Order: sequence, then structure tokens, then C-alpha cells
Amino acid sequence: AAGMSATVLNVRFRQYTGLSPMKYVIAHRMQKACTLLESTPLKVEQIAEASGYRDVFFFSRQFKQEMRETPTAYRRRRAVAHEAPAAAGEPPP
Repeated sequence: AAGMSATVLNVRFRQYTGLSPMKYVIAHRMQKACTLLESTPLKVEQIAEASGYRDVFFFSRQFKQEMRETPTAYRRRRAVAHEAPAAAGEPPP
């Protein structure tokens, strides 16, 4: 569909983005998941689906591989980071 072989497409894509097409997709899915974990009360299953994953277990495994912590741990850590300044009497970031 792109008018070039898969190999050429992969090479050009990597030259342009610095990532393989699959790594690029994963990075964007992780970015969306992180945003949803930080800003919504959605369940991990809902965040997985909204981020393009059909299997919550695969999502959780890939999230941990990419982010070095589980989605739940990420959410808790970010919530604590956002609450700490307010507790100290400072305005939130």
C-alpha cells in the first residue's frame, strides 16, 4: 500500500523516527496508557482497551516491560507525586 517493500518501509521509518514501526506503536500506546492512568479513574482493563490492547494481561506485561513497573504501581506512584506538594502547602504542578 505504501508503494515499497516492507524492508524499505522499515528502514525509512526507522531513519525518520529512530524507532521500528512496532516500537513506535508501542511507545504511543504506552504514552496514552500513562496519560489515562494519571488523569482518569478508569480500571486497568478499560485503559488497556483504550490504548489499543485486547488482552489486559498482555497489556500489563508489556507495560511492565516498557515502564519498569505495573500499571497499578505507576498510577499509585504518580498519585503520590501529585499529592506530595499539596500536602506540603505548595500549589499542585
